[in-house]
Amino acid sequence: MTIYSSFRTHKRGSILVYAVILLSLLMSSSLALSILATNANKTTRFLTDSIPAFYAAESCLEQSLRQYVVLGGSTDLSAAGFSDQDIANFQNGATCKRQFQYTPDRTNPAKTASMTISARGSYKQASEGLSVTVTRP
Repeated sequence: MTIYSSFRTHKRGSILVYAVILLSLLMSSSLALSILATNANKTTRFLTDSIPAFYAAESCLEQSLRQYVVLGGSTDLSAAGFSDQDIANFQNGATCKRQFQYTPDRTNPAKTASMTISARGSYKQASEGLSVTVTRP
């Protein structure tokens, strides 16, 4: 009978250890799930904000191309009301920054062989960029 009583005394409190281990596993899994949910929420918010940023960049690029065509392919941006770096603001709070780069013609440096128009739209935390190169024949 002494063997049984000593075995019984060594097992005291083991349910408490199991309960603490179980609770710690539950807490760590709930913490991991909350971190995943927070990251998914941030990603969704960023993707939602990137749509107006993309459309702002596209709008700036389209307006710049339209002005380029209206000017007949001229690189005189002051006639179109642009500078080398131009910023446009939209009603929804989006902004767009345009940038123009010229590549001179090798045979005639006074002429422009191509022009690259870059537009970067931003809305809240998101930013999207587009660029197009127009080559003159």
